[in-house]
Amino acid sequence: MALILVYILTLLPHPFFVSVTEIEYLSKEKVIGVSCKVFNDDLETTLKNATGAPVDIFKGDKAKNTIYLQQYFTKHFTVLADGSAAALRVIGYEIDGEACFVYLEAPLATRPRQVKVTTDLMYDFNKGQINMIHCVDQGNRQSHKLTYPNQEVLFTFK
Repeated sequence: MALILVYILTLLPHPFFVSVTEIEYLSKEKVIGVSCKVFNDDLETTLKNATGAPVDIFKGDKAKNTIYLQQYFTKHFTVLADGSAAALRVIGYEIDGEACFVYLEAPLATRPRQVKVTTDLMYDFNKGQINMIHCVDQGNRQSHKLTYPNQEVLFTFK
C-alpha cells in the first residue's frame, strides 16, 4: 500500500515552485561561480515556452539544451559584481532526481565587495515562483528570498 501511495505522489505535480541559486567567488580560479537548482519539469516547460522548440532535458541533445539554457539565463538572470556586469555563461547542467542543477561562471579578476543579483527566473512559468539566492564570500553566507514581482537583491561584504 505504501509503495502505491509513493508511486501516485510521484505522478502529481509538486505543490510549490522554487529555485535555489548559490553564487560564490572562487579566488583560485578567478571566476564567479553560480549553481542554480530548479525542478526538472518546470525548467523543461519554461524552456519549451521560451524557445518554441521541443525540449527534453533528460534525454535530449545536451549541447542544444545548454544553448537554450544560455539564452534563458541571459535574459532572466544577471549578476553585477562591484557595479560591473558579470559575463555569465552556462558551463553545463546535471540532473539529480527531480532537480536540475545549472552551472554558470564568469571571469572576475578580484573578489567583489558587492554582488547585485537581478532575476525573474521562472516567473514567466508561475507567478508563485520563489527564488532563493545565497551569496557566499570567504565562507560567509548571506541569503535572500525573492518572490514575484521582486527581482533584485544586493549582497555587501567587507
